[in-house]
Amino acid sequence: LWGTRSAFEHINGPTGPGKKKQWDNPISFANNPAETDAYACPFSPVKVHVYDSLGNHIGPNETGGIDSNIPGVYLYDPDNDIFIIETSDDLTFKIKATASGEFGFTFGIRQKPPSTETTVTYNGISITEKTVATLNAGSNNPDYQMEIDMEGDGSIDLIKTPDNITVTQIPVG
Repeated sequence: LWGTRSAFEHINGPTGPGKKKQWDNPISFANNPAETDAYACPFSPVKVHVYDSLGNHIGPNETGGIDSNIPGVYLYDPDNDIFIIETSDDLTFKIKATASGEFGFTFGIRQKPPSTETTVTYNGISITEKTVATLNAGSNNPDYQMEIDMEGDGSIDLIKTPDNITVTQIPVG
């Protein structure tokens, strides 16, 4: 039951960055969601930072805390770096390696109108513990090219194109 103690220890509903207006009237919110939203999910071993065009930030900060300063943050799960942000603003993802290996990254943008969802996926990107990948998910990067700095020295070593881009028409109804 909602709000009761469970094995998962979520005793007061979903967590998130502060009070959300959608929880004041969830039925109304569900029937009239944002015009545009974006979501992202990385696949280890990385930490993701998200920035809007004004420099607002979502992600871990230098003091060990968590920033969730982009207006429209709907969900941020800092343990899994999962985001849902209600915004039409251009977003930039900075993906910082936490270990050597490979990572993958998926992000999506849902828009109404025209009621479409664009999902962009990158797979099997080799990284060192110093790698920083940057993805501008805005209109000035229509091919969604990711810039990869393998040594974290500010020099771009590789441009990665998505492994898959899917545009889906969302039924209106």
